[in-house]
Amino acid sequence: MSSAALPQSLWHSLWRPMPVYSDLKNRKGTSWGPFLLIVVSFCLLQWFYFHGVDWSWYQAEILEPMLKDIPSRDRPKVLAEMTANRVLIAQVSMGIIGLLVANALMGFYLSKVTQIDDENVLSFGDWFGLTWWCNLVMVPPMLISLGVLMVADGPSGPGVMAPVSLNRLLDLPVTHGWYNYAEAFSLLLPWKIALYYAGIRAWTRVSANQALLIAALPAVVVYGGWAAFLSF
Repeated sequence: MSSAALPQSLWHSLWRPMPVYSDLKNRKGTSWGPFLLIVVSFCLLQWFYFHGVDWSWYQAEILEPMLKDIPSRDRPKVLAEMTANRVLIAQVSMGIIGLLVANALMGFYLSKVTQIDDENVLSFGDWFGLTWWCNLVMVPPMLISLGVLMVADGPSGPGVMAPVSLNRLLDLPVTHGWYNYAEAFSLLLPWKIALYYAGIRAWTRVSANQALLIAALPAVVVYGGWAAFLSF
């Protein structure tokens, strides 16, 4: 895959992943493209939001309700320390670290479970690279969010940075017990599972049913377990 073909491959991988993934199997170093696209889009979105938001409004409407468990006499000091730049750095750092850890775990999982295919000789590094291609589904919503922020009139809540989360339908407040779950659950999750399914099918000889189970199981375990924990 030439550098000239990379933009086209990034786009086609979202809609026609099988040919792209089949080509990726025998090529090394191609995951840098989607990795950089995801990270740069994420950082731009965070920077654009926190440098444009009315910080006094954000503190009063978003941060202060999240500090309800802190004694009222200590809240002003904590809020004063939570400047826009500090929150931005924390958001970007935790976001990138979270992506790296989640994709590394998924890459490790795929490298192990696909060993049911006796002919599969792909390494953890190969599967880790594939995770970035499958996570390209994150980019279109982030670009949409950037566009919304550019034309927004007045303060926007942090939900604008996750336009396809379940909470855009539920509209739970930040103090709700299910808020973090609803914000984390993407309505595009089936699309991401479909991309993992395509990658497994393109790179191994496992059956369609096995590939679907392998692709969907992590999401079922994570979100199912999280929901069960919140229910008790």
